[in-house]
Amino acid sequence: MNTKKVWLVTGASKGLGLSLVKKLLKEGFRVIATSRNKHTLIQELGDVSDLFLPIEVNLSDNEDVKNSIATSIAHFGKLDVIVNNAGFGQIGTLEELTDEEARSSFDINVFGSLNIIRNAMPYLRQHKSGHIFNIASIGGFSGGFAGWGIYCATKFAVAGLTESLAEEVKGFGIKATVVYPGYFRTDFLAKGSVQTPQHTIAAYESA
Repeated sequence: MNTKKVWLVTGASKGLGLSLVKKLLKEGFRVIATSRNKHTLIQELGDVSDLFLPIEVNLSDNEDVKNSIATSIAHFGKLDVIVNNAGFGQIGTLEELTDEEARSSFDINVFGSLNIIRNAMPYLRQHKSGHIFNIASIGGFSGGFAGWGIYCATKFAVAGLTESLAEEVKGFGIKATVVYPGYFRTDFLAKGSVQTPQHTIAAYESA
């Protein structure tokens, strides 16, 4: 009988999420990995097994998230640790970015994590255990990065909601931790992880 904890890691197809899942599987943990593209997960980590469950999920769709949580618990019988890692960077000054671009960042970086939390909490409360890690950024600790204002704002939001969550759930034996990664070698700055503004303003380039 496998007594190792069951982890759910979002944004697991590359970068920090992928590295974490590989490490967890190597150490014998059972892992649910989510991504926008299930086939990418399978290519990187393998297909469904006794230790691994890849799930394609749209984190901005609450119903989709609800179903993914139910599928995860049905597959492994429990859920112990959640790592809300999914997110993307949005480059651009606050003046340059459209309302759509700004809201898209919050939809994934903030509300995606909130959807996971909201749908996992009933199970965690019932079992009076669990640990939720929300991945922020050094940009959620200090906002002094020109051209990264919206990204920093989303990560400050992640930090704030995590601190509040920790107080809300400690009476149920559940922990919530915010993680502030600094600089380390991943493909975060590669195409697909960072979006550039649809409309740039030349004045900022020479300022």
